[in-house]
Amino acid sequence: MAFLFVDQFLADRGAVSTSLLLGLLLVFSLAFLWNSARKLLSFLHPMPTVIMPALVHRPGASFYLAWTFPRKARLLNHLTVSLKFNEGTDYLVGSTPVEEQQVRFTYLLYEGEPGLVSGSALVAIPEHAMHSFATVSNSIVWAIHFDGESKWPFVPPMHYEAPVIVGFWT
Repeated sequence: MAFLFVDQFLADRGAVSTSLLLGLLLVFSLAFLWNSARKLLSFLHPMPTVIMPALVHRPGASFYLAWTFPRKARLLNHLTVSLKFNEGTDYLVGSTPVEEQQVRFTYLLYEGEPGLVSGSALVAIPEHAMHSFATVSNSIVWAIHFDGESKWPFVPPMHYEAPVIVGFWT
């Protein structure tokens, strides 16, 4: 009698664990499909065309920046254009590699409704700015960031970066 009880308990437990496993598999599959669909829909984002007069910019100097959205600018609800200074480092903690990125400086150039298809700004590199560089374990990166929100909730936010090289050489 006890054997039948144990056998029935194990059989029921197997069905429950199989149902739980299939339920978890379904949840992970739906999450994967949702993420894939959002990434596929990101092709709807308008990509800006960025116009900068020079490749290298000296600290303390200013340069003229212009951008245009040649297509689909009406799909954005909000647009932010900013100059950002990121410091990155890679190091080991024990045997685990760690990669850190920190935004050290942000200069807002434009924020608002992207009703106009093009815009411009005068960008000033700070006087005592660190120059751009990249090594195996450290980096200093300057970039113009274009961040926008879509009108549709299922389309992910737009993010585009245009690199800026800050240096003392010309």
